[in-house]
Amino acid sequence: DWGEGLAEGVCDVSPLNEAIVAPGTADKIEEARKKIVETDWDVFTGPLVDVNGKTVVAEGETFIEPASAPSWEYILEGIIVSEQD
Repeated sequence: DWGEGLAEGVCDVSPLNEAIVAPGTADKIEEARKKIVETDWDVFTGPLVDVNGKTVVAEGETFIEPASAPSWEYILEGIIVSEQD
């Protein structure tokens, strides 16, 4: 497997639509980017709670990919899903 990421410039966040983005979003994204690049923080470290209140990753534990192909089947608390027709 090959694993590079944000620090190496392999992936990043798409530009924000300034017409609809909530105030402070860019600052929060930059804060998270710094934590990812400058520390060993993992975005998949718990506690992670789904929209039904079920803990899917416990406090201090980190999500371990259950298959060789990356996947994620949870909608987490605080995430808003917007579907288009």
